[in-house]
Amino acid sequence: MNHSTVVEEKPVVNGAGDRSKRTAPARTGLLTRLFGLVLLSILPALLVQTYNEIELRKSREAEIRENALRARQIRGGRTRPDRR
Repeated sequence: MNHSTVVEEKPVVNGAGDRSKRTAPARTGLLTRLFGLVLLSILPALLVQTYNEIELRKSREAEIRENALRARQIRGGRTRPDRR
């Protein structure tokens, strides 16, 4: 006689029976969480500082352009010195 074995599967209630297939959440140490919190608290200041530096650079470039235009007008519109 040929007997086949039938395996009964138990129903999974709320995923409790399937824990071995899922990955466990990564546990972080206190020091790692502290570093993350410090980084998160410094981030707004870094963003403000970056924005201010970009705006300062733009204003300096505009000032340099104005100075160059003024110097050109003073020289009478010449772009190169005369070669005599």
